[in-house]
Amino acid sequence: MLRVRTSIQSLGLAAFLVAPIAHAQSPESVVSFAGTISHRQQADRFTFEVRAGAFQLNSRGAVDFVFVVRADSSALMPVDPAPLVVETAGSQIVAPVVSSRDVAASLASVSIASLKPGTYTVIARSERDTTGAYVVDGYLAGDADRDLEVGAADVRLIASLDGVRKGEEAYVASADVDRNGLIDAPDRRRAQANAGAKVVEGRAASELDTSLPPGALALAGRSPDAPGSPTGGLKFALAGSEFDNTPAETVVVVNGVRVPAERLTISPHLLTADVVLNDGPNEISLKAYDVVGRPLFHQATLWAGSCRLRVDLIDAEGRAFTRPASVVAALGDNRNVGAEGLTAAGTITFSNLPRGAVAVGARAIDGGESGTAAALGSDGVVTIRMR
Repeated sequence: MLRVRTSIQSLGLAAFLVAPIAHAQSPESVVSFAGTISHRQQADRFTFEVRAGAFQLNSRGAVDFVFVVRADSSALMPVDPAPLVVETAGSQIVAPVVSSRDVAASLASVSIASLKPGTYTVIARSERDTTGAYVVDGYLAGDADRDLEVGAADVRLIASLDGVRKGEEAYVASADVDRNGLIDAPDRRRAQANAGAKVVEGRAASELDTSLPPGALALAGRSPDAPGSPTGGLKFALAGSEFDNTPAETVVVVNGVRVPAERLTISPHLLTADVVLNDGPNEISLKAYDVVGRPLFHQATLWAGSCRLRVDLIDAEGRAFTRPASVVAALGDNRNVGAEGLTAAGTITFSNLPRGAVAVGARAIDGGESGTAAALGSDGVVTIRMR
């Protein structure tokens, strides 16, 4: 998705660069710009102002920023960018917390700088006599969940991803604070050090920074509490916004395998993945964006099966139990998942059960007889004697 910010005053940053160009901006970046290095001695300079009224500061009275400089992906001959250098208004170089070149087996460079309110000059150069177009994105260090503030939720997210490496499905770049390709304890400590930092200016008026209401993103036609059909795919419904229609930026993972982009169908309020679920539990995750650029996440365990199980109820004499009764079929592997229904005919059939163990129970509506039975979803028929 292409996003171009022509003005960044609403985020409290003032940047000036000769001949900025349009580029794909990371949705969680605080500031983003682009330029072109045309000769090896060139140094692009721009002014960067951190205003106290625009940011909530961390406990050290500063804001820690991560600056990622990368070659423009559309360039035929990529530039190898050097880490950014940050100077104060008095031309004193700000000692970086991190300064790394060629991070995570790429040409990108990363700098982390702790900046107190004031005006700074940022200098972009190339390395190894390379030239070409580059892009700079600036982030709040430790903003793992990309909501433009750093707090306990970010620390917990980073801790939950400890040990995850770039290239793995669970990898989240914003949780890898130093962008070295491994989410680990140093990333967690950097988030803790920047806790409290927050973009505050212009948030109420910024659609990008307005959260969607709880439940805006949901699975349609399926529930983690009940088994469903292995076929029919997955449908994610979005209320209050529209999905960004970019399959390449939409990641649906089923049981650890990413669904190919060509098997995704994206409409404004419905995202469909053409997949077949396994018999039993299925781990489902979605990572996408809406048209504003807000990240969308959903995770669930869905149970599926193709078995039909008929439950026959009989009385103490072996005759059909035809009084109204409630019948429940709970999965043996997870008693919180199952199906239930009412019958006054002495029989009921449950569909979409896995082949494994099922615990079946029935109780008369009038509070009288009840009974239980153990079965497999693949048994086809099970009988409960009501006593």
